[in-house]
Amino acid sequence: MGVANTGMPVLEVDKEGDQFEVEMPLKDIADDTVGATGFV
Repeated sequence: MGVANTGMPVLEVDKEGDQFEVEMPLKDIADDTVGATGFV
């Protein structure tokens, strides 16, 4: 939950080196962080 706590996105290549992973803060309409979301 580091992304939710810091508000900074995390961008990295997975261990096998064949996929790119993105974790971003999830924000509400007031721009408050309410969680995190990830994409591969």
